Amino acid sequence: DVLSALNSLSQAYILTGDTKYFHAAKKWMVEVADWDPKGVTHLSNFGDSGIMTSLAMAVDTFWDLLTLEEREKMIKQSATRADNFYNLWKGKVESRSSSMHVWQHILHQMFQTSMALAGETPQADKWISYIYELWIAQFPKMGESDGAWFNGIGYFAMNTLTIYDMSASFSELTGVDFQWSEWFHNNPRWLMYAFPPNSVGDGFGNDGDKFWYPTMKYAGYTDAAARIFQNPYAAWYSKEVAKGLGQDIATESEFRWFRIQRAKKSLLPEIPNEFIFPQAAHFPDAGVSYMHTSLQNTENNLMLSATSSPFGPLGHAHAEQNNFNIAFGGKRLFYNSGYRPKMSDPHQQGWHKHTRGHNGILIDGEGQPFDAGAFGWMPRFLHGKQISYAVGDASNAYSASDLKSVDLGMKRFRRHYVMLRPSTIIIYDELEADHPAEWTWLLHHDKGLEIDSDKKTIVAENELANAQVSLYSSTALDFIVTDTFSIPARNWVRKVDQDGNLIDFVDQWHFSGITKEKNPKMRFLAIIQVKSKSGDSVCEEIVFDEKTNSYSIGDWSIQAEMNADKKAMLKVEKSDGSAGLVSNYLLTVGGKDYKGTSTGSAKLMEIVDGKTVFQETTDQMPDAIKRASLRF
Repeated sequence: DVLSALNSLSQAYILTGDTKYFHAAKKWMVEVADWDPKGVTHLSNFGDSGIMTSLAMAVDTFWDLLTLEEREKMIKQSATRADNFYNLWKGKVESRSSSMHVWQHILHQMFQTSMALAGETPQADKWISYIYELWIAQFPKMGESDGAWFNGIGYFAMNTLTIYDMSASFSELTGVDFQWSEWFHNNPRWLMYAFPPNSVGDGFGNDGDKFWYPTMKYAGYTDAAARIFQNPYAAWYSKEVAKGLGQDIATESEFRWFRIQRAKKSLLPEIPNEFIFPQAAHFPDAGVSYMHTSLQNTENNLMLSATSSPFGPLGHAHAEQNNFNIAFGGKRLFYNSGYRPKMSDPHQQGWHKHTRGHNGILIDGEGQPFDAGAFGWMPRFLHGKQISYAVGDASNAYSASDLKSVDLGMKRFRRHYVMLRPSTIIIYDELEADHPAEWTWLLHHDKGLEIDSDKKTIVAENELANAQVSLYSSTALDFIVTDTFSIPARNWVRKVDQDGNLIDFVDQWHFSGITKEKNPKMRFLAIIQVKSKSGDSVCEEIVFDEKTNSYSIGDWSIQAEMNADKKAMLKVEKSDGSAGLVSNYLLTVGGKDYKGTSTGSAKLMEIVDGKTVFQETTDQMPDAIKRASLRF
């Protein structure tokens, strides 16, 4: 309340010069100046920092209207709080991989306090020096160059004003471009794929599943991005989010002052009448890939999100390496499950953040440890008009040693993702342990799952689509479905959704495909059909041909090596010879061979506008891992 009131009154005075805003602000300032800066208002670091910065900026704003005694008392109050933070941080924040609250708001507020009190208290010089060196050494904090944010879309919104206001302010103060990094230019592109307008987002990390559509905060951020970088994609995103919410950008409050300060300096770029978006994108630094069928048309969009992060389950990230989520029409279909009342809540720790709450894999009933050493990565990505392909590797995600030694015996976990447009997704898993293990393939749904173990199918739906998952395996499975959490979820803190309604922590549905026998090696193949209810909503029959060892679905033929003792291989081919993909080895499509440069490379061929387009890739190490490896 203090932060909101004093910031609003200070800004109103700057814009109008009307002293009525000073008289209203002074009542707050006099009251706050008498508070104990190490008392009850010090307990919440966000509250503490809000008091610190709003009082400092109000003193700076109303300087000539305050007496010397009033100024000194208020400066002492703010400076004491700032010194508390500085003494707490130095030697700690710069040595930690993640200090979430600092980078979300408090560093920004400490920066504002330092600038407001510069020359008025001797401590301000050391504060600003520390902040400046911390910023140039570590930002962008949660990525390298591709623009993604490993903590996910939910908590990304907590950092947006800090990101732009601090970098823009440093640029204006020094004349040096503090937004030179490729990360700044690529970041709006990541947001577009991870959280499309009028759609649910990728679902990864804390609060990744909280928002059913982007709020005006995302519109305000991308409006700023569009102006700063003259990015028409960011302008499009901001406009579509605001239009979907039926609001004008002026209603967005967080970036309002930023726009007032800088909008005239940077006008919005013109939005082309027609965008041609690639329908898939890959962000290896944070370990996320996205595949869409209709990114610009939410109602018809099939969205596959996949993650395997080099950062592991740090901070607000989850133990979900090699996890996927699927949405259709902007609505959840197969998503991670559970709730987060508080970070330390038993359900949050044992389900929502845990691997068992995600569409992932358990080994001997165990998931990935909560440790930075339990990391993954996404080594391969190819994208074509009809086919998109990505690989996640979570071979290192089931062991850790930083906090306590954990080794579940996972030797290899490669998950292959294929989207066959317009309606089919393939998930192919190659797994190996150092012992005979029980393997569990997980799938979650909000409202209901129907299983047929004889046909090897799981059936579900959302508001706009029907879905069928056909799950095959190298070892026989028990098909098990439940509609309750093994660890109950209770909304004991009375959390509300983005519309302000109390969230009902209802039970969700959970499928487990558990091996009947333990084996050191395992293969899974899931063929997922998603059909719009407004069109041909019937899922097609899948036919297996023993001679060719292939599954046929519509125009597509799918081959997967299900013998776990043989090298893994996945191949898809369209019957008309217009497209094909192979994970390794030789690619043959329509009777023609495509060798590429390596037998181990993934190869994709498509005929586009009468021309053959061929792509291949081997494992590509992301910058985040390259830089880390240099330190060892």
